[in-house]
Amino acid sequence: VITRAFREGWGAVIAKTISLEADKVINVTPRYAKLIAADGKDVVGWENIELISDRPFNIWLDEFKKCKDQFPDRVLIASIMEEYNRDAWAEIVGRCEDTGVDAFELNFSCPHGLPERKMGAAMGENPEILQEVAGDAECDPHYRSESGGISRRLRRRKRDQHHSQCDERESRNAATGTVR
Repeated sequence: VITRAFREGWGAVIAKTISLEADKVINVTPRYAKLIAADGKDVVGWENIELISDRPFNIWLDEFKKCKDQFPDRVLIASIMEEYNRDAWAEIVGRCEDTGVDAFELNFSCPHGLPERKMGAAMGENPEILQEVAGDAECDPHYRSESGGISRRLRRRKRDQHHSQCDERESRNAATGTVR
């Protein structure tokens, strides 16, 4: 599918989210659920209940390599998700980088992303885990896909830190008579 998209002129593709151990992923059928209006009659949307890819990791690596060999000028982004294990994250990044992928989406947002294995939102909603696993990620460029909850908490924390720094600066300036 990715190669076909590139052949048709697409400039970039984000691949399906993958992990090292796809055999642990058990997808369901059907993979979409109807969202019904409060009146119980109208379909107002669809919910995707598909998990990450259940295809073997090595097949993805082979396909990534073939895509980049055929289309070196196109952007291939690997969406990756792993368990709460820094070594696993380093391994998946390294092995994907070896195929030539151009960037990563670090998936920390999937609400049904195998929470029993501390994947997806189970990681993304915990700032300490995020910092430990991806705080100083060595892959560039990378994009974090974070849940809304973590984003709000991080914005609040950043705002609070900013206010704290401003208060500290004002106290220092008042004590020294400095005006800025």
